[in-house]
Amino acid sequence: MQNLTLKFNPKEHASGPARGETNRSPVRTSPSYSGNNASANSTTQAMFNKYDIDGSGAISTKEFRKLCYDLGYYLSDLELEMDLKLLDANGDGEISYSEFIKWWKNDKRFEMLQMPPQEFVTVQQSSSYFQKFDKDNSGSIDAREFKELYNDLAKHNLTTKSVTATLREIDSSKDGKISFNEYIAWLLQGKGAAK
Repeated sequence: MQNLTLKFNPKEHASGPARGETNRSPVRTSPSYSGNNASANSTTQAMFNKYDIDGSGAISTKEFRKLCYDLGYYLSDLELEMDLKLLDANGDGEISYSEFIKWWKNDKRFEMLQMPPQEFVTVQQSSSYFQKFDKDNSGSIDAREFKELYNDLAKHNLTTKSVTATLREIDSSKDGKISFNEYIAWLLQGKGAAK
């Protein structure tokens, strides 16, 4: 068995680790920065910048895993994949600042990442199901692709509404496309279920 030595540096804990360093504190923390004041916004921006290690303006999969781990929440590969699909609203494979801020300002941000086992299985199955209809692998289903999805949903009695009404119900952003996240949200709200 390997011995683990934790070193405590009071200066590091007083101001937080420098960019690119890790805070190895064994204490699980979930700081709350919800609020609309300038201080909360600058703290949120600082947290985003700290974990946007490559300075790309977005947090990559690797950077997000590090953020969660540094704050005491280790994500397995499968959890990381599913969580990124839920947080990455535009489906570009990274977490933008606007996507990050929505998640970070939620006091239950880490609870969002820890789904009950059945919900996790639903998301996993739904991902495969969704990809079957996302012919161009864009992370969203356009109106043409949606007709095929709709026919399958209707065939399995998952919707009784018209194609237009179902599209309108699932497309919460009203951009005429259904993102993976919109589809998952619809399923998790109990309005449909993947087969």
